[in-house]
Amino acid sequence: MKALVCAVVLVLATLAPDASAEQTPSALVEDFHAVLIRVMKAEAGFDDRHADLMNGVAMLFDLPTVARISVGSTWKELSDPQRQEYILVLHDLVAATYADRFVRYNNQTFVTGEVVDGKAGAIVKTNLLRSDGPAVSLDYYFRNGLVFDVVADGVSDLSLRRVDYNSIIKTEGFPSLLQRLRANTAAYRAADED
Repeated sequence: MKALVCAVVLVLATLAPDASAEQTPSALVEDFHAVLIRVMKAEAGFDDRHADLMNGVAMLFDLPTVARISVGSTWKELSDPQRQEYILVLHDLVAATYADRFVRYNNQTFVTGEVVDGKAGAIVKTNLLRSDGPAVSLDYYFRNGLVFDVVADGVSDLSLRRVDYNSIIKTEGFPSLLQRLRANTAAYRAADED
């Protein structure tokens, strides 16, 4: 387990943005959107999209904060190795979710709108314009220079995670949550292979 904690620390340290090269919130979001466009244009398999998005997610999202908020009070009960394992599993799932949703390029474009002050930090308002459907509003909520929540068409990803994950923890326990999140990632991979 000690080796796992060391590996997590090394991975997060290499993926974390360089503090000397701080970017504005809107620039970070635009960089992430560029990764999504590049991944779609490449039309690569799931594993390649996933690998590309693991880096993109690590550069934009405050995964430790997302992890802490998403399990609520359970966070205090977890050991450091459990917390680090959960952060890695969550990182894997977030990247897999984007890899599942952004598969092929069909003239999608992202438009960055205004940046407003929120309670915890900046909110970058953007829109995903699609040729085959209505536009989707994507609001990125920042805290300490990184994103901790994305609100798509008024629905908070973090709020959904918190409700869902706490329900699983309450009825089945934390180990079951980890199993389910890993299974979700595996399901995205399997669906792409069909």
